[in-house]
Amino acid sequence: DEPREAKVAWLDRVGTWLIVHSAAYIALSFGWNRFTEAGYFVLRPLREMAFNFIFAGLLAKALTAPESKALARFFRSRVMGFLVKYSYGLYVFHALLSYWMFHYQTLEVVKGWVPWHVPAVLLQATLGIAVSVLVSLASFHFFEQPFLKLKSRFEAKRRPAVADSH
Repeated sequence: DEPREAKVAWLDRVGTWLIVHSAAYIALSFGWNRFTEAGYFVLRPLREMAFNFIFAGLLAKALTAPESKALARFFRSRVMGFLVKYSYGLYVFHALLSYWMFHYQTLEVVKGWVPWHVPAVLLQATLGIAVSVLVSLASFHFFEQPFLKLKSRFEAKRRPAVADSH
């Protein structure tokens, strides 16, 4: 059986490999599709998957980083603790909000305030994130937490172990 240090080192190397190769693929596929539409319907879903591989690599790096490193400190920070606490609401509500923003073309509304595309996209994203966080906070405090308090009332009763009669 491999020692723990060897497993941690392997996971760290895999994390680095995933981040580097996925970032390279994303850059190359964006570059390719900047000049041609050829392969777009294959490259785009693979590019989306590459973003997932980057996040998996970051997770591997975070799990293996010594506590003194900036990455480990970041994942143990108060901001990340806040996001963990409200992560279920963020997970549930961001998709609904994204769909609503797309359906009602809120980017066009934001472009009325900010005439340049990139700052308008950044402002729309910032507003979307802020609304998602606010809805998640409300959901946690007014819905999830009261239900979590009821959890003890619905715990399964333990039955005594049945002795083996053989």
